[in-house]
Amino acid sequence: MDNLKAFGAGMSGGAFDHKTFLRKPSVLCRIGAAVLGAGLWFCMYKGGWHRELININQQMCLFNGSATTCSFVSAMGFFSLLAALALLAADAQFDKISAIQTRSRVVRADMATSSFFAFIFVLMFINTLSKFKAMELYEPHDSRWVKMVILFSFLAAGAWAGAAFLAWRRWQASQAEAPFQQNEYQTDFQGVSGDVAEGYGYGGNDEGIGAVAGATAYQSGAPMQQQQQMQQQHAQHVQQNQYQQQQQQQHYQQQHMPHVPASNPFAGQQGYQY
Repeated sequence: MDNLKAFGAGMSGGAFDHKTFLRKPSVLCRIGAAVLGAGLWFCMYKGGWHRELININQQMCLFNGSATTCSFVSAMGFFSLLAALALLAADAQFDKISAIQTRSRVVRADMATSSFFAFIFVLMFINTLSKFKAMELYEPHDSRWVKMVILFSFLAAGAWAGAAFLAWRRWQASQAEAPFQQNEYQTDFQGVSGDVAEGYGYGGNDEGIGAVAGATAYQSGAPMQQQQQMQQQHAQHVQQNQYQQQQQQQHYQQQHMPHVPASNPFAGQQGYQY
């Protein structure tokens, strides 16, 4: 798990592969949302308004005469197109982002934006459908474009809902793999008491490894009992290292030093060598 990073940060910096990018389900949902947003705006511009025969200088919205509804549909189609393109650009640059916090913000913005547009288009579909059914216009008019608006509203709601669901899945998977809330410092001190972790540091005098200037303890933030235990463990560790060095030195001398035979105590005495 050490190599895993939240939101795939450990795999950042790779080359952009447009074929793999276009096969992503989230990218397909955003492309569909962009196309449907453009379609909504075009349909409302093309045939959402009807010029009355009685008053030729006045136009009437074909959604039961509600000018607010026509204007709102046009605006949401335009903003939906812009939002989908912005999220596509962010998704294309996502693999190049190495900061986990930045990736987290991008994913959360994706979830919020996609959920918002999905909710708006659901309401728009219900509103446009009900007002179109309530419309009573006895003049000849072309209602094909407003029917397309109703259809596109329904499909856009599904596209944005799919994008929101996929963003939520990516958030959940990243949370399960490597929670970004716990950084490396917290991981290193996991299992150590708070007093020791807060007082951990290397001091400036020569009275011991890690000693803090002006303090007589091994670590200024640790309790006295824990300080004594840590000093004893350090002393034992030093003794073990010294003993191992002596053993290694003796072994080296036995292997590489020339063998000198022991002197004969009877050499030089009278009668020796008879």
